[in-house]
Amino acid sequence: MFLILPVGVDYQTRRYPMVTFTLIGINAAVYLISLVCRIVGGEEVTRWIFDNLWLTPARSPVSAYVTTWFVHGGLFHLLGNMAYLFLFGACVEDTIGRAKFVGFYFLGGLAADFLHVLFTP
Repeated sequence: MFLILPVGVDYQTRRYPMVTFTLIGINAAVYLISLVCRIVGGEEVTRWIFDNLWLTPARSPVSAYVTTWFVHGGLFHLLGNMAYLFLFGACVEDTIGRAKFVGFYFLGGLAADFLHVLFTP
């Protein structure tokens, strides 16, 4: 598998990327909580997490359109996504502002959800 990880960006933020760090914290917390629950609860809890937090078209609750933004398939999936969020999210947040960045994150998440639904049989 070929993986490209950025090592930095040529941009110096002017303010603390509060939203970016909050999103990273939420993602990490959801991953750690779900990992502990899967270890303790076994297959039944793993199935519940998959059915209720991941987006499975025609089967998931409406809340899964938001919760799926914060669940990850494994540690490397989480770390890769958080590396990009840290490097590029901080720059985008600084450039467009915190409120617009939250909107951008939510619109990007919804766009990903709808594309997933569109292309999933």
